This record gives sequence, structure tokens and C-alpha cells, in this order.
Amino acid sequence: MSTVSTPYYSRKLMSCIVQSKNNNGFTEWDTSLKIDSGTWNTMEVRPWQHPTVHTEGRIRFSKQFTAVPVVSLSLSSVDVSNAANFRVKVYATNITLEGFTVHAESWADTKLYSCGASWLAIGQ
Repeated sequence: MSTVSTPYYSRKLMSCIVQSKNNNGFTEWDTSLKIDSGTWNTMEVRPWQHPTVHTEGRIRFSKQFTAVPVVSLSLSSVDVSNAANFRVKVYATNITLEGFTVHAESWADTKLYSCGASWLAIGQ
């Protein structure tokens, strides 16, 4: 698995939002962009009573993209044991026209009971 830095994703996301000047000098936005969003939780694929280091699930877009969209994820809820440090990350892989795989991971001695993520897909 390769890791790409956040600034890369920020530049890629911003490059999706295209604006240009029309003949009158006014800014026009690209209206062909499609935006899809949603939430996901580890409890959709496993019970919270069985903490694991890694949980994943497949998200299907409700919009039909014609090019692979840029996907951004953020934590929306987390339930971890208070006996260790808080170490959790969420990320997307296998991004296609139809959807992506969302991952929630902890490491070291962190027990991840449940994790929620909000996601945003922007593309054409």
C-alpha cells in the first residue's frame, strides 16, 4: 500500500474545481462537476464488541461519474479503549467510477471498537 500526503490530495481536489473567465471578464464555474457524499461506520460490517486493528467496507456512489473522482475522508465518530493512546486513521483505496474501499485502522495497543467516517467524492 502506498501513502500519499495530504497536500497532494488538496491540490488534486482543488484542480477539480475549475473556473475560467468568460468574454465579459466574469468568472464561470465548471458545472459538469458531480459531487457525492455519505457516511460509513465499522458497525456496518462488524459488531463494536469485537475490536479489530483493521476494518474495511465498500462504498457505492449514488452518482454516475465519467472519470474517477477525488475522494476525501474524515473521522466523524470513534470509540476506542481509554487504556491506551488514541491512534486511528481512515483512508480510501480502489477508487473507481462506481465506488471505493474505505478503511479504518488503529495500531500499537489502541483498541478500536467502532469508527465512523464522512466522505466526499468530486469528479465528472
